[in-house]
Amino acid sequence: MEIRHHIGFNTLTDPGLEEAVNRFSINHKTSEIPGNGGTLITFQISEDAEHWEEIHRLVNMYGAINRVETFFSEEEILKADFLRLIVRYETGFPEPRDTWITDPINYENFCRNCGTYEQKSSFHIRSEPNLRQFAFMTFTWAGAIFCRYDVEEELRDSGINEFETISLLNLSTGKPSAKILQIMPSKRTFPGLISSEDMQIEECPDCKNKKYSFHLRGVMSYRRNAIPSDADMLESHEWFGVGSRRAFREFFVSNRFAKLAIDRAWKGIRFKVIELLD
Repeated sequence: MEIRHHIGFNTLTDPGLEEAVNRFSINHKTSEIPGNGGTLITFQISEDAEHWEEIHRLVNMYGAINRVETFFSEEEILKADFLRLIVRYETGFPEPRDTWITDPINYENFCRNCGTYEQKSSFHIRSEPNLRQFAFMTFTWAGAIFCRYDVEEELRDSGINEFETISLLNLSTGKPSAKILQIMPSKRTFPGLISSEDMQIEECPDCKNKKYSFHLRGVMSYRRNAIPSDADMLESHEWFGVGSRRAFREFFVSNRFAKLAIDRAWKGIRFKVIELLD
């Protein structure tokens, strides 16, 4: 397991960080901020890096942007009974994009305060997505998971069937996409999230749904008896997305799913280990 930090700061307000980046020869990107507003520097650094402690101290001192992410080795993934499926390739927007965020046409029981919902019908697109080499994709604004038709066929051929398929429709013609379709688990876990001390929890005053903060650091812990042992695909009972009006359920998959994906070298996804506790 490797924990990486994506750091961003302005050279005008965080000169100590700029000096450290240069002193430690940290690979970074720079971009000028319009209006003589300084230079934005961004870089990634692992907590295993030699200079992490000093960088961490300066990041906290200056209040720099600090986004954390966890990466697992293939060995760790293949040893895990269950994993979170993360779609890494985002492209396009659900249509009609001018109104979808405030009035998503394919949701019902949509809470305008916290963003929880139930999907009742298909997403719409303006044109076929550019998949390039990717087998999976998602939208920028929505957590739905889409895959190529051949991926869906391989899942079913392998005996992984606990999901529904929903056509992705062209907004103008109403015809299904020729490239991809949505897959959605047909089952959910029982309540089983074991929250860490730093995890935030909030209850929506409007719909009373509870949301948890995004899980980014380390292993997610979950009750073993909340996940059927014979399941291959599930949605989490819990909602995530504290601090935003976006809400989503985690997408859990079995070791069998992960092995198939790795064997087929499906691009556009990665896995995060779930620790099952009794």
